Amino acid sequence: MYADYAYYSGTYYGESGDSTLISSYLRRASEDIDFATRGQIVLANLADEQITMIKNACCAQAESYLQAGGTDEGSGNVSLGKFSISGESKSAGGYLCKRAEGLLRHAGLLNRGVCVLPTRNLDQLNSGVAITGLKDETDTAEIS
Repeated sequence: MYADYAYYSGTYYGESGDSTLISSYLRRASEDIDFATRGQIVLANLADEQITMIKNACCAQAESYLQAGGTDEGSGNVSLGKFSISGESKSAGGYLCKRAEGLLRHAGLLNRGVCVLPTRNLDQLNSGVAITGLKDETDTAEIS
């Protein structure tokens, strides 16, 4: 779990509520963060600022559950006569609220795309040799 109730209430100053309920939301929020980051977070490898952003993202997600009245992953649409309001849409990368997603993105922990090169060229890349001649993503590279 990335944040506990003591951090949520004493450092993050999240919306108040039942400590047991908020603790369960913090656990779910941690799972959602792991899902969105594909389980790649290793706290020992991160700077203190990144760890703080992860903790705050966990608290923001838990607080959004508290405000929504649960961890339901539905759309949150409500209608009354001609009046309607739509909740946040859920992204394909996970079920994070906008604040949590923004904090994780700022910390550099959400996927922004990866270029995959053929394995046989990795030794040449590590030695500083330029790769030229890529025609498309299925093509192999020439090493110069």
